[in-house]
Amino acid sequence: MRRKTTDIPTSTTVYELCRKNDPEAWDRLTKLYKKLIQFWLKEFGVPAKDADAVCQNVLTEMSTQFRRFRKGDRGKFRTWLRTITYSCVTGYNTKNPRKAKAADSKPVDVQNISRAQNKKEKSLLYRYFVAFFKNKVAPKHLQAFELVTVKGMTSKATAEALEMTGDNVRQIKCRLEKRIYAEWDGLL
Repeated sequence: MRRKTTDIPTSTTVYELCRKNDPEAWDRLTKLYKKLIQFWLKEFGVPAKDADAVCQNVLTEMSTQFRRFRKGDRGKFRTWLRTITYSCVTGYNTKNPRKAKAADSKPVDVQNISRAQNKKEKSLLYRYFVAFFKNKVAPKHLQAFELVTVKGMTSKATAEALEMTGDNVRQIKCRLEKRIYAEWDGLL
């Protein structure tokens, strides 16, 4: 019987399953990061009509190089993947000089991003988790998590909107983030 990735025990992380070439884990990893890669491509100036092809190149390169990635601090995987994305964009610009934007041809520091940029990226990733947790988490808890992590509302404002306490909202966010980090060990 085929195992569902939604039933992955927390002791087996997506990282470990991807290293074992588990197709369902790869599918989840791809779904999680595809929107973020497309976000980066837009930021790096890739025209919308070419973004899908370049995104596919990034995902292919990610799967090819995945065994070289060593998990570490949070955000390290995103930095690694952003570097691959930028490399693919550079290759795209070299092959398509007329399509490359002149303003975006200058080097980008993919290692150091602003707090605002990091917040945007995490919000895109959390959108995936909100969809993933649907039917697995109480609707009000999911709504609280979404308001704080995706919409950027404060715990206090979220608590007021949902008739909860601020402590309750913070606990919900913390509990769901623990689940996320346990399962996605090293890939956020």
